[in-house]
Amino acid sequence: MTFHVRRNKSLALFSVGFIVLLIVYREVKREYVISNLESRLAALEPRRPGRYVLEMMDKQAANFIDFDDNTILLYNRVPKTGSTSFAGIAYELCYKNKYHVLHVNITKNSHLLSVRDQLSFIHNISEWTERRPALYHGHFYFMDLKK
Repeated sequence: MTFHVRRNKSLALFSVGFIVLLIVYREVKREYVISNLESRLAALEPRRPGRYVLEMMDKQAANFIDFDDNTILLYNRVPKTGSTSFAGIAYELCYKNKYHVLHVNITKNSHLLSVRDQLSFIHNISEWTERRPALYHGHFYFMDLKK
């Protein structure tokens, strides 16, 4: 009888050890598979430029475009050409780059300004020195500022 008890204890101990070993093996294999998948996924993702590259791009842009404090830029927004995205970028960067973004809201449900409205608009943007440098954007037709 003692032989059977010892044999059953040994078999139970072996079974428990085998189960623990199986659990550890499965966990190690799972971690390996996850790590392998993460490295493959990282290889597929597009590379984003590092901080140094972005800083160099900012410096190059600053050297390329030299705005003074009196710069006024009129951006005539054209539907379905990404003008909303461009305006969004301008709003995002205005504080960092120290310029003002102003939306020109044309009333009377028309994109055409009368000559009187054009003169008034040009006078307003010319005289409003507190909001310079400035980017004015809106849906309006071309205005010949030389006239």
